[in-house]
Parts: sequence; C-alpha cells; structure tokens
Amino acid sequence: VYAVYAAIGGGYSNSGSAYAATIAGGYANAASGNAFYAAIGGGRSNRASGYASYAAIGGGYSNSVSTSAATIAGGYLNTATSYASYATIGGGSSNRASGSASYATIGGGSSNYVSASSTTISGGYLNSVYAVYAAIGGGYSNSGSAYAATIAGGYANAASGNAFYAAIGGGRSNRASGYASYAAIGGGYSNSVSTSAATIAGGYLNTATSYASYATIGGGSSNRASGSASYATIGGGSSNYVSASSTTISGGYLNSVYAVYAA
Repeated sequence: VYAVYAAIGGGYSNSGSAYAATIAGGYANAASGNAFYAAIGGGRSNRASGYASYAAIGGGYSNSVSTSAATIAGGYLNTATSYASYATIGGGSSNRASGSASYATIGGGSSNYVSASSTTISGGYLNSVYAVYAAIGGGYSNSGSAYAATIAGGYANAASGNAFYAAIGGGRSNRASGYASYAAIGGGYSNSVSTSAATIAGGYLNTATSYASYATIGGGSSNRASGSASYATIGGGSSNYVSASSTTISGGYLNSVYAVYAA
C-alpha cells in the first residue's frame, strides 16, 4: 500500500497506490493514479486507474476501469474508459464502455460495445450501440446508432440515421434507416424501412420507403410500399407494389395499386 487511507484485505501481490482505495483480496489487483475511493473485491489482475474515483470491480480477471464511478461486476477483459462515468458492465468478456457512455449498461455476453450515454446492451456477441437511449437485447452483430432505437435480438440488424424510436424484434439483416422514426420490423430477413411509422411484420426483402409513412407489410417476399403509399397495406404474397395512400393488396403475386383507396 502506497497511498493515504488505502487498504488491502488480503490475497497476493495486490497494490494500492490511490488515495483511500480498497482491495479486499485476490491476486495482482491494483488501484492507482486518481482512482480515489475505488474498490476491488477480488479476482485477478483487475485494475482501477486513471480517473477511476469511486469505481468498483467486483472480481473476475483482467477487468479495467479508468473513469469515475463505473462498475464492473466480474468477467474477463471488460473495460470502462474515457467518459463512461457511472457505466455498468455485469460480466461476460471483452465488453467495452467508452466514448461518452455515461450511465450505459452492458449486462454480459462478449465483445459488446457502447459509446453513448444511457444506452443498454443486455448481452449477446459483437453488438454495438452508438446513440443515446438506444438498446440491444442480445443476438449477434446488431448495431444501434439511431436515437432511442431498440433491437431485441437476431443477427446483423441495424437501426441508423434518423430512425428515432424505431424497433426491430429480431431476424437477420433487417434495417431501419433514413427517416424511419417510430418504424417497426418484427423479424424476417433483409427487410427495410426508411419512412416514419411504417411496419413490416416479417418475411423477406420487403421494403417501405419514400413517403409510405404508416404503411404496413404483413409478410411474404419482395413486397414494396413506396411513393405516396401512406397508410397502405400489403398483407403478404410476393412482388406486390403500392404507391398511393390508403391502398390495399391482400396477397398474391405481382399485383400493383397506384390509386388512392384502390384495393
């Protein structure tokens, strides 16, 4: 112990050189620099350093905190750095909270990353969140860079641009982008929304674009709502197209509607 009021409870080869820091035990743990009042419960090779005042590491192996009041409960190679003050990482491995990730949370999983304030990744693998209040529940390689967007899970789904408050339930390679605020994609594969408040429940390669706000596509494949198709509906089928407001295609193949209220 090298700092005033610092304390080590036990263990082996621990080092306390930050003012009033505490290391309860474990092996090769260290509190240094400006990590005033930091606490390490145990584990191995955990580090509280830099400006990690009031930071806490519960245990695990090779976890690192260098920002104030951040918490890592355990796991392996998890880090909280930069301006990620008050961030929390529950466990898992190689998860990172950095950038401006104050009050961000990563529950667990592996190789997840948050860089914006008040964001959440519950778990999964290789998920990333870059926008304030955005959240990813789990899955693999999902990305949230639109304000307050939510991706529940799945693989390679993304909410970006001005897709504020957009939601993707799951599936694969679904996209909410452009001006897709309040848009929703339930699941499926390679569906895309780029207009406000449109909904695609599922299916494959369905799209809602342009001014097709509040349009709905139930499922099927390669169906499109675009042009001025606000409030239009395509129930399912394949390769159907609507481009006028309040139109309806229930299903079938290669049907097209271009006039308001036509069905």
